[in-house]
Amino acid sequence: MLSYYGEIVSRTATLRRLIEAGGTIAGLGYGEQQELTTLDQAEQTLFGVTQRQRGADFVPLSTVVQQYFDRAQRDEDERVVPTGLLDLDRRLNGGLRPGQLALLAARPGLGKSGLAMTIAHTLGVQKGRSAGVVSLEMSRDELLQRLVAVHTGIDTRQVEGRVRRGDPVALDALGVLSEAHIAIEDSAMLSVMDVRSKARRLATVRPLDLLIVDYLQLLIGDTNAMNRVDEVSKISRQLKLLARELQCPILALSQLSRAVEQRASKVPQLSDLRDSGALEQDADIVLFIYREEVYDEATDQAGLAELHLAKQRNGPLGVVPVRFDAPTTRFLNLSSYEAPAGY
Repeated sequence: MLSYYGEIVSRTATLRRLIEAGGTIAGLGYGEQQELTTLDQAEQTLFGVTQRQRGADFVPLSTVVQQYFDRAQRDEDERVVPTGLLDLDRRLNGGLRPGQLALLAARPGLGKSGLAMTIAHTLGVQKGRSAGVVSLEMSRDELLQRLVAVHTGIDTRQVEGRVRRGDPVALDALGVLSEAHIAIEDSAMLSVMDVRSKARRLATVRPLDLLIVDYLQLLIGDTNAMNRVDEVSKISRQLKLLARELQCPILALSQLSRAVEQRASKVPQLSDLRDSGALEQDADIVLFIYREEVYDEATDQAGLAELHLAKQRNGPLGVVPVRFDAPTTRFLNLSSYEAPAGY
């Protein structure tokens, strides 16, 4: 009986929120804001109703404690998004977490997209979880070739030819990937509001475990921004808010400024983040890729890469050595590396 009346109360509350949302959307229709802003606000209003996310401004600490305890009791795999790189996951205390904005930054050609696809493959294929990929630079076919290469070890340049010839290894990989919960959006011109809208719709079909944006500087920002720095600042802030709204981590790829090339040491620094210091401020995690072989052909570090964890709000910083397989653009665990005690 109690559950029956509880359902009535819940249904009535939902209808009341829907009526309020209708009034809000009608008001937006009479306003003078820009079309994209109006549509985004209207969609956000409806999304709030469908997700039943309306709550009090302040939450009692007793509620916070209970919710925290409940989350802590869940299986770790339900909350944490592993990268598949064991030493990096140790540094991240298991992986990325819901609501986090993680920046993956490097100069062009060092493997940002390769690392992102390595993580997407780990999540979508090995773990059976869901990932959305927003690619503003590469087409969906190029991303698929990267995923096939990661899955099989086939050179990315040979994937298409081997598929055409009916190579069983390549065809088997396509079959496996077709079952993975990885969705790709490869429109060339997208704003943050477009990404938000598409991610919301994707999340209503299946809860998102990870959203990848490749790459941040190609997103169209606020047309009213005073300058590029202001525009990128707003983009990073909106991505952070989206991560919290969807309750999944967002991995945003980012370019670095040319200042890296002008120094004797080519190791990236936080100050090298391109276009805005707000990127460093908004991000919960900042990860750089550094490969010695790119700058010194005579190095004995060929085939190796370093992942520099330059910022982490709730964990240690440091350098994680990994293997980089250039033909497949995939990143692999460095099996010969032994982590220090307590790492």
